[in-house]
Amino acid sequence: MSTPSWLDILIPRFITEDAAANVTYCGHCDLPHPQPVMPMSNVEPGNVFDGIITVRYFNLFGSALFMRWNTAMRPWVNPHDKAKT
Repeated sequence: MSTPSWLDILIPRFITEDAAANVTYCGHCDLPHPQPVMPMSNVEPGNVFDGIITVRYFNLFGSALFMRWNTAMRPWVNPHDKAKT
């Protein structure tokens, strides 16, 4: 069950959700660093990203504060694509 958007603005709380992510490589360590791009609820049909990560943040008046994400990425699956049988 999801809360209405107007209620998200009024109630400060911690939120955990999945987000689409792209991988960037920094120049000094050559390791992949996933960066969240948008929540999975905003993904449209045909969008393609590198993977999915779990993001946790504190929601205060509709702003995401103190964002943290898990570096373990799951494979990308667009929720709007139909399953191939």
